[in-house]
Amino acid sequence: PVELNRALESVQGRPKKTVKLKQQLLSKDTVRLLAEKTVSLVSNYSLILQLALSTMILVLPFTSTARAITPMPFLMFLFSAFWHELGHATALVYHGRRPGAIGVGVLMIFPVLWCDVTATALLDRNQKIRVDISGVIFQLSFASILHLLAIISGISEFETASKLCLMAVGWNLIPFLRTDSYWLLCDLLKLDSLWKLPENATVSIRWFVYSYRFGKTAFLAIVLTSIIWQIIQFLR
Repeated sequence: PVELNRALESVQGRPKKTVKLKQQLLSKDTVRLLAEKTVSLVSNYSLILQLALSTMILVLPFTSTARAITPMPFLMFLFSAFWHELGHATALVYHGRRPGAIGVGVLMIFPVLWCDVTATALLDRNQKIRVDISGVIFQLSFASILHLLAIISGISEFETASKLCLMAVGWNLIPFLRTDSYWLLCDLLKLDSLWKLPENATVSIRWFVYSYRFGKTAFLAIVLTSIIWQIIQFLR
């Protein structure tokens, strides 16, 4: 704890927590126990293999005549969200650090699962990057398993769940929100935040961050305009 507190105090421009109404689902001891069971999945070889196999499986076509709306796809999607968070925790355990609890909360207006990975502050850049990408790769792998089950069984619910997982992966690839890709950019650039640059930042990093800020403004403007347009069309 002392080492972690010192590391957190040294962070400049650390953003405030954005997840509200937090409710713990699994204690830190339970999360650590589960992460220790899956630690082999976050080695360099395992992550590359998961990414390669998942990509190859997900491009396989699926056709089914059976269509039904059941709770099963959403339950499987919820498990994939937990599996995603466990990926972050497992990466921490891989580097000898302790993950915190896993719980549920609200990000903006959306319910989300979260994992306390505060101990990431004790890692070097390459180790932080492993924590950043492990969650997405875990969820992508789960999506590919569901897709493969859909192909083998012909059950469309598996494919629906797979698509929900892929939507979550796509969401996390949008760096203009506080997603995994945002933190990945920060760690690649060795920055604590893309909104407060250190005084010794190079010209190239400054230009990249300014471009990012412009891109985020444009992205939010497009999203807001699209929402307003859809509301207008609906009211007509």
